[in-house]
Amino acid sequence: MNIVALNVSFNNELCGYLAQCTSTPGKRLYMYTYAEGYLAQHNAKAISLSLPLRKETYYSEHLFGFFDNLLSEGWLKREHARLLNINEIDHFSLLAKNGADMAGAVTVSPDEKLSDLLEPYFRNI
Repeated sequence: MNIVALNVSFNNELCGYLAQCTSTPGKRLYMYTYAEGYLAQHNAKAISLSLPLRKETYYSEHLFGFFDNLLSEGWLKREHARLLNINEIDHFSLLAKNGADMAGAVTVSPDEKLSDLLEPYFRNI
């Protein structure tokens, strides 16, 4: 099992964790969970209408639409993929490499230590 994890920030404040788990070639599972400290704030806001605030973890067989829509499109996406030597259909890797330079309030950043911490979220799935 291979897990790649990203910290998700909203207005430069850690709000959650996004991860991709690859268990077999071509089989991927994604999870998003809000950080406990973020949920505890009285003024916490959801990063998306499709990911309302909750303690439970979200799971999907596809990258969540909200995160997918943060990526550039068209020729710019192709150019990012070419410059980073990433397959342009690998949206998670593009997000991980470009996530600190997103338009808007949400940014993502890789965190190698986080991958081990998130492994239990994928164990029973």
